[in-house]
Amino acid sequence: MRILLINPEYDGNWFQFHPLKKTFSVYASGVSPPLGLLYIATVLENQGYEVSLIDNDALKWSDDELLGYIKETHPDVIGFSILTASCFNAHRLAKEIKDKYPDIKIIYGGPSATIYPERLMNKYGFVDYLIQGEGEHTTLNLLRQLENEQNLKNVRGLVYREGKKLVLNEAAPPIRDLDDLPFPNRNLLKTNYDLSLSWGDFKVRFTVGKYTGMLTSRGCPNSCRFCQAWSNHSGWRGRSAKNVVDELELLEDQGYKHVFFVDDNFSADKKRVFEICKLIKERGLKVYWSVEMSVESGSYEMFKAMKEAGCDSILFGFESANQRILDYYCKRITPELSRKTVEAARRAGISCIIGTFLLGAPDETYEEAKKTVDFGSSLDLDALILFSLSVKPNTPIWNELKEKGHLTDDFIEKRWEDLPINIHELNSKLSKRELDTLIEDGYTKFLWRREYLAKHIYRNFRYRFRRRWMAKNLRAIAPFLKASLKTRMMK
Repeated sequence: MRILLINPEYDGNWFQFHPLKKTFSVYASGVSPPLGLLYIATVLENQGYEVSLIDNDALKWSDDELLGYIKETHPDVIGFSILTASCFNAHRLAKEIKDKYPDIKIIYGGPSATIYPERLMNKYGFVDYLIQGEGEHTTLNLLRQLENEQNLKNVRGLVYREGKKLVLNEAAPPIRDLDDLPFPNRNLLKTNYDLSLSWGDFKVRFTVGKYTGMLTSRGCPNSCRFCQAWSNHSGWRGRSAKNVVDELELLEDQGYKHVFFVDDNFSADKKRVFEICKLIKERGLKVYWSVEMSVESGSYEMFKAMKEAGCDSILFGFESANQRILDYYCKRITPELSRKTVEAARRAGISCIIGTFLLGAPDETYEEAKKTVDFGSSLDLDALILFSLSVKPNTPIWNELKEKGHLTDDFIEKRWEDLPINIHELNSKLSKRELDTLIEDGYTKFLWRREYLAKHIYRNFRYRFRRRWMAKNLRAIAPFLKASLKTRMMK
């Protein structure tokens, strides 16, 4: 049986700058391998299936090119990863495939399929099967049943039709022992990745060598009210330190120089972090790596161990400078802890520190939002990312807004495929214009502080990784800096 897995092209941009009304849109597209599909593909391949994978968010093939590939390879089953940013591209292509090749079975999986299985199956008749939750075991079980023409009721996590009746099987349990999963076979990918973001007419690369993403854990132990990572109640599950470093060593042997651990919370198990760092050093691995981690789990000792093991950058979710808002989000941190964590990471020698912040909690005032923007500039960060709050299904904030009548069933019916929903559309003291202005002014203020520029230049000379990064990206950054400088001189 031939299997084709497709990651559709994403739509939309991440954020925009507008110095002198010149738009510098930042697109995060095709920057990292689709690890979810890659895990499924590897599991199937190891069980003897003929598998191919197209990451069209990176390849950007036209529909005609994709249909031509399908004509050449004759897959029996085609699986799509359904995300909000790519769902309409997936629907269009899946329908074209079913119209032209009605015998090909179409499978949907991914976050959107897990959240709205009945809506998707009822609206799109060309979808034969839908997989909820983690897809490795459910996909394999489904294919085995199809091959042997057996009863699909035994496939946990599967949604399908019996005549006109929609059947939702019992949910599949989350995979508890992640060490049982094979290392993703990155040879299935048809392109290389460099973690680059489109910036105007150029690309800013965040790597300086062969790059890939890697998953060392799934889920998150925290309970942030805006986040979907924990809402499926699967809990945090981590691979063993040995299993993680075994894959990292394999990647180094394959020529990879930089790895981003794409976990929702890499440092959820502090002991495991130290074990990973110890094994990396013992094996003499020379791979740069980056992580996303929680503020409360960091310490100078941890950052020092990470630095010595090759960690070059960390992304923290600070979210707010107001304790009232942090408490509302159920963030178990304080602004002072955020500041101390950044200082500890700096002392340990982490070369790049990035912070994310959310603006527009339902009852957040303009003064509170501005305080958060100013707080971001006061931290010793290399970059900050400012977002207006978006409301996602099944999160506590989503449920709260439904209970209070701000998020109606009619509104959800109109928007269920166009998610997440921006807070200013539902219940916010801040308008879209106020949020956009705060964000844009926040970036401008952050980038043009004399102290920041001096430190940035110093660190670009001090750290080898940053020297190489700057050399590769100067051509992309210069147009924005020129326009922004001109804006400041005209004020």
